[in-house]
Amino acid sequence: MVVRENRAFGLDDGRSGCYPLPSVNRGSTGIFVFATFVSESIMYAIICDGGRQFKVKEGQLLDIDYRDTAVTGDKVDFDRVLAIGGDAGLKLGQPTLTGAKVSASVVGLEQGEKIYIQKFRRRKNYEVRTGHRQKYTRIKIESIQG
Repeated sequence: MVVRENRAFGLDDGRSGCYPLPSVNRGSTGIFVFATFVSESIMYAIICDGGRQFKVKEGQLLDIDYRDTAVTGDKVDFDRVLAIGGDAGLKLGQPTLTGAKVSASVVGLEQGEKIYIQKFRRRKNYEVRTGHRQKYTRIKIESIQG
């Protein structure tokens, strides 16, 4: 499994500093324009829930499988953390990290888009059209420990 963080403008070193803009009009005054890129320390985690893997960051809203016991404001903890990355580097579990935990709170219950199912048999006078809307639980990631 390869986890890679994309950086703006292809800066691989991750340091903040001044870099010239690609298209700079210096003009006759000789003034040179610089752009400053500040690298934030963003911690992320890869969690497993419902047989799927999600890359989450603090403050992110995420739709997971519907939980009938979840009420708005409830706390949800994810113990199956596969990896944690940030400024300190990447920690990979085998298969999970021990002692790592992602805490989230339930924002509300959501429904997905309507999906139509059509069944048809020619020359048999058979047509059936049904619909389905999947239910989801929307959560907000509060903290990542590990």
